[in-house]
Amino acid sequence: MTRITLFILCCLGILGCVSSPLPLEEQVVFPTGNTDQASGEYLHAVSQAQIQVEKLITEPLYPVKKRGKILLILHDQNKDSYPEVFVLCAKVSSPQFADYAFLADYARLRNKNHNVIMFYLLCFKNTLGQLSLNSTTEIGEKPVFRSFSLQTFIPSDPGHILLRLAFFTAEGSDIEFYLQNSPDTAPRQIVSGQESADSSIAVTDINDDGIADIILSHKQAEDGIGYETTMRWYRFNGKTYALFKTTSIVRNLKNFLGNIKKMLSGGQISRFVTYAVEPQSLKALREKGSSDSRIALRALNMDSLVSQSGLSVYNFMKRIKELVFPDILENPFISKSSLGRRFKLTFKIIDTDNIPFISESLLYLNKNPFGPHQFFFNP
Repeated sequence: MTRITLFILCCLGILGCVSSPLPLEEQVVFPTGNTDQASGEYLHAVSQAQIQVEKLITEPLYPVKKRGKILLILHDQNKDSYPEVFVLCAKVSSPQFADYAFLADYARLRNKNHNVIMFYLLCFKNTLGQLSLNSTTEIGEKPVFRSFSLQTFIPSDPGHILLRLAFFTAEGSDIEFYLQNSPDTAPRQIVSGQESADSSIAVTDINDDGIADIILSHKQAEDGIGYETTMRWYRFNGKTYALFKTTSIVRNLKNFLGNIKKMLSGGQISRFVTYAVEPQSLKALREKGSSDSRIALRALNMDSLVSQSGLSVYNFMKRIKELVFPDILENPFISKSSLGRRFKLTFKIIDTDNIPFISESLLYLNKNPFGPHQFFFNP
C-alpha cells in the first residue's frame, strides 16, 4: 500500500484515522444554541449526556444520581453549540452509596461512626457532540452532600465557568468554588468557606463591574470589641479569584459613630454630611438647594425635634452639645435593602441647655462595604 493510498484511506476514515461524528440524535448538542433548560433541545442534550457519561465513568467511581438520573451540568464554554459536561462522582463500593438520597441524608451526621466519602469532579470535553473525559479533580473526603451547581459570574463571557459545591456539616455547610478557564484545563478550587450561625458566603456584584464577587463573612469574639465580623472580598482578576480587600464591621462602626459625635458636637455640620450621608443623595439635595443643616436634620430623622424646640434648623443643629449612641457589640446590620444592609439606630441628643432628645434613623452598610463610604445615612 503506497503512502498516497494510505493517506486517502485515512482521510475517508476507513482505517479509523478520523472518527465519524455521531448521528445528530445521539449528540450532546444545542443545535440552535438554545440553552433554555425547559426547551426540548436542552432536555435532549441532557438525555444524551446521561447515556454517554454512564459509559465513560468506571469503577470505583460512580456518578452521583438523583432519582436515577446523573447530576449533570452542561455549559457551552466556547460557543460552538457543543456544551462541556461536568459530573460529580463518589468513590464508593456500590452505586447505591452514590445515590443522592444516601449522600444527602443529614441524619448520617448524627451517627458518630458515619463514614466520610471521597468525591471527585469530572470534566468532559465535547467534540462534535461526543464526550471524552478531560480531567478528574479530587474534591476530598466529605461528610454529607448538599448540592452541585453552576455559579454564573460573568454573564457576557461563558468561557470561564464557576462551579459551586456544598456539603453539610454539624455547624452548617462547607462551600467550595471551582474555576475552569477553558475546556482544555482542569477546574481548580479557588475559594472555600462556611455557611453557619457565624459565617456566610455571598456571590454578588458589589462594585457594579458586571462580574460577580465572592464575599466571605465571619463573626468571632474579640477582646474590647464584643463579636467582630470580618469580611473578605475575593475579586476576579481575569484569571482567578484572589483576595482583594478585608474589612471589619464592628470596629469600623464604632469609629464611624465616634467621628459623628465629634463633628456634630463641634458644630461641623458640612463635614458631617460629607462624611456620613450617601453621596448621590447628598449631591441631589444640594443641587435642589437644601442647606447642609437641613440635610443633616433629615439624615438623622430629627424634623419633629426641631418643631418641638421652636428653633430654626440651623440653630437647632448648632446647639447640639453631645450625642449618645448605644454600645455596639456585634454586627447590627440585619435587614436588607437595595442600598445595602441596614438597622434602626436609636440615639440621644443633648443640647447646650442639657435638654435631652431621643431620635432614631436608619443607618446603612454600603452594598460595597470595602469602599470609602462603608456606612451612611440616606436622607
